[in-house]
Amino acid sequence: MSSSMILVFALCMAACAHALYWSLVLIRVSDRLSNLMLSGLLVSLALRVGKSVTIFVIPEAMIPANVVGLLGMSWAGPFTLLFALALFDSSFRFRRIHLLHFVPGVIALGFAIMGHWIVYRIFTVHLFIYLIATAVWLIRNRSSHRSDDDAWRWVWYVTAGTFILCITFGLQLTFYQPLIYRLIVLSATVIFYGLSWWAIGHARLFTPPRKQKAVVDLYRDVGIRIEQLLTQERIFVDPTLNVSGLAQLLKVPPYVVSRAVNSTFNKTFSELLTSHRLRHAEARLISDSDKYTVEGIAFESGFNTVSSFYTAFRKQHNMTPMQYRNSGRLLDDRQA
Repeated sequence: MSSSMILVFALCMAACAHALYWSLVLIRVSDRLSNLMLSGLLVSLALRVGKSVTIFVIPEAMIPANVVGLLGMSWAGPFTLLFALALFDSSFRFRRIHLLHFVPGVIALGFAIMGHWIVYRIFTVHLFIYLIATAVWLIRNRSSHRSDDDAWRWVWYVTAGTFILCITFGLQLTFYQPLIYRLIVLSATVIFYGLSWWAIGHARLFTPPRKQKAVVDLYRDVGIRIEQLLTQERIFVDPTLNVSGLAQLLKVPPYVVSRAVNSTFNKTFSELLTSHRLRHAEARLISDSDKYTVEGIAFESGFNTVSSFYTAFRKQHNMTPMQYRNSGRLLDDRQA
């Protein structure tokens, strides 16, 4: 084995060990579902990256390494999507039905053991599809989710990093060259260490709020001020409002705003904004039924797009805004 490949192998093991260690730290820090999903993603990527270099350096380990790598490849996509869902939706719970995301990878292990490596190409596409699905979900819900600056950047960093690795996996299947393996190791090293470095300065995304009295009092006071701004000054009608902007109004750090919202309202910042915007829109749909269109009320209530308004409204009422407006008119007619 050449000295350059020994260096690549050592670097690969260091990057994978870092990802595995980071996954354990996330679980130890908090049992938040987003932490568990991110931990699963890191383990999956570490298995897939480690497989690539292991079989190149130690050809005798091809079959077991390929089986383990396939498992990581097949689970990375589902973990990415579930991580995004758990990060932004505090009501999201991992249920038995979500296990179906991981079944194809388990089934494919049998084909891998028998040497049918076509499954690697299938699950490279499988990972790519999940990453696209994650990106589409984020874009469709950007009006509510991007209000939390740190969480919005974080989920895109993780998704983009996984996408870059997916590209290198595809290149490996096309070009069986040492250069590609070096590219995989270099990309994994930069992504794993880069993401963890960014995460250090944004610990509130991973840790539960502290319970010391002074901190609890601070969050309660900030929560009261937030409620006043939302109910009395109706700042929620500003479609550009985010955690950083509200923090500037309150003259506190952004993480204090996020934790105050979580502890006071038991919601994420985006969920809190959406609830106020929906209540405002509901009142306007009934009281101003002849003055404004549904689209006008959506924008006037702070929604960036009509589609995000319709999605949030359907989720809340199981009907469209127009159906809600018509039901209010029918009630008025009966009362008259």
